[in-house]
Amino acid sequence: MCSSDLLPRLLFVREGGVNGVVLAPGVDPAEVKALVTKLLANAKAKMQPPRVLRVFRDLDRGQWLSAVSAIAHAIRDGLYEKVVLAAMRELEADGPISVGATLARLREQYPHCHVFSVKNAGATFLGATPELLVSLRDGVVQALGLAGSARRDPDPEADARAALAEA
Repeated sequence: MCSSDLLPRLLFVREGGVNGVVLAPGVDPAEVKALVTKLLANAKAKMQPPRVLRVFRDLDRGQWLSAVSAIAHAIRDGLYEKVVLAAMRELEADGPISVGATLARLREQYPHCHVFSVKNAGATFLGATPELLVSLRDGVVQALGLAGSARRDPDPEADARAALAEA
């Protein structure tokens, strides 16, 4: 099984009302200052009202409930101690989505969760999770290894084959 790690060059953090930026080795602090200045200058323009969202691919509720039932039985039978089920919903917007505004709304709506955002190859993965994925405190990095994932396939049979290959 292969794995790869993606480490950000910059990590913006907020804890206890204090904001900060963690720099990867080799990142020039002047680059950060220029980026923050640009972000602040554009912040008001980016804080637009929510756009119209359309569900592109949704969760199959019947399959989800069936999976929850099967996992609950497996836990009762002692096969597992803990299981984390994930669900995915893909949305399309009628225009660009402000990542900053979306993260602000997630923080407001889920105040006890950790919000995150990772940008790679023109796509942004963001969300809110009750589980702390990575933290940096006093120069010590702590990470929680989670199960890997793969892009879902619109074809149910191909999607099932990919899920089995990941297992």
